Amino acid sequence: MTDFDKLIQSGSEDQSELALNKGIRTLMDQQLRHELDKELKSHLHQAGSSSQAVVRKMFPIKWLSIAASFVVLAIATFWWLNQAPSVSPQQYAMADVIKHPGLTKGQENPDAKRAEAITAFNAQNWQAAATAWSAADLKAEESRYYLALSYFYAGNYAKANTQFVTLTSANSVYSQEVKWFYGLSLILNGEKDRGNALLATIKKDEWHYQEAQSLLSK
Repeated sequence: MTDFDKLIQSGSEDQSELALNKGIRTLMDQQLRHELDKELKSHLHQAGSSSQAVVRKMFPIKWLSIAASFVVLAIATFWWLNQAPSVSPQQYAMADVIKHPGLTKGQENPDAKRAEAITAFNAQNWQAAATAWSAADLKAEESRYYLALSYFYAGNYAKANTQFVTLTSANSVYSQEVKWFYGLSLILNGEKDRGNALLATIKKDEWHYQEAQSLLSK
């Protein structure tokens, strides 16, 4: 027998009233719980359906974005791989900083000025080297060649060209080097056509043929 039954059978009016109130509260609690449970499940179902709908809606957009990214990346990679390495005349100019071997390429010259010029040149003190080579015997190809290079590395291309032009003979011991450096110097001095024409004379078996072709192909 439940507490509710005991209260009903007690015969007391107060007790009967108490039992009735308790029974009503019990029924209402059960009904309220049922309604709340039903409402909660309904909301959860709607939320789940909405989330799935959003996911289904976003799914193709997400994959389209990823696919588009791969296409852009593929195009960029293809473009980059098909670009020839680009080296400017300025970069080539400083890529070949010549060292004087300490002996004349030809006949040895024991001139004191020459020794001073070699020391300054190998120390890459271009202004001092230019001054020293200018004071050396300029009848010698060596003096004119290293004087031209001193001006060239110092960025004074106009003065470098006045010395390079005296070394363009095919019989010059510096003929191959002069074609390359003089060609670059002309280009860097704003005389691109003349510079390219000189670089074009470099033969396949001569110094810096490939580099010359690279510049000419631009």
